[in-house]
Amino acid sequence: MAIFRKVLEEDSSSPFIARLFLGVLDIRGLLAMSQMDAFRRISEREFDKEYNPLFESLKATKRSAEETINLIYGHRKSVLNGNAIREYEGNYIVDEIIDDQLNQYFGNFLDEGVIAYKDCLQNFITNIYGFDIGFLFGKPKPFAKGIIRLRSEGNNTLADYIESVRNEWSENFIKLRNNRHGGWRLPRLEYELWASGIGRVKFLTVNGLLVENFTTIHANRIFRFVEDIIAYGFQQFYSSTIYLSEIPKESQDPSCPKRFKTSAKGLGSDVPWDLVYQDELDFI
Repeated sequence: MAIFRKVLEEDSSSPFIARLFLGVLDIRGLLAMSQMDAFRRISEREFDKEYNPLFESLKATKRSAEETINLIYGHRKSVLNGNAIREYEGNYIVDEIIDDQLNQYFGNFLDEGVIAYKDCLQNFITNIYGFDIGFLFGKPKPFAKGIIRLRSEGNNTLADYIESVRNEWSENFIKLRNNRHGGWRLPRLEYELWASGIGRVKFLTVNGLLVENFTTIHANRIFRFVEDIIAYGFQQFYSSTIYLSEIPKESQDPSCPKRFKTSAKGLGSDVPWDLVYQDELDFI
């Protein structure tokens, strides 16, 4: 008897489910049927063994990101409604304190994000596709050598993409996570109480962004990076007869907004997808 477990409190209309679960399952099925000359067949069981830890870490990243964002928005609303802060004899009293909880949620997001896109994704692409991007997370010299190696092998598209990921966010994200383990934490929140009695919380910034904006942007970057690399690996190493093309957003099915579809080489008119760095807030 088969046992089916609920993946998340979401359905296929969620881009996270449609793209990082159902879309990846499409690639899984294609790999299981693949009999390319230069590459071995990847069974569904073998794929699941490698992808399940990655997907679990992506779910944990999403959960901690949403906890961080929802805590901030909820607290801001409580402050504005007068439920979290009040005036007493010329002073203000904060009745709803979220500093420790916010640090916990945000710290969890940093940890889970690094586990997902650094540790679990590396294991997946090494064991399924047989290539390595570990140099992305290394110090400047090993990183530079990795980029030179890619270019010498003719992989300029991947080299350009990896350079953009590192320069735009990856290196700073890992530094922030490492600083947290070295004792860094978000400072305590500060408040203002206006003459009207309405309060305002001064929320914090990280790398020039409000914490909630930083969290939203980087969660989306992590999910997009994982999706891009999985699609690239398939396109690069297993697509001798079929290719991936990107479905325009206006043409995606709202009930299941998958990003990719497949076409047979020589038969389809769709433009093959190419790996290009982009920032989009698609997932959360």
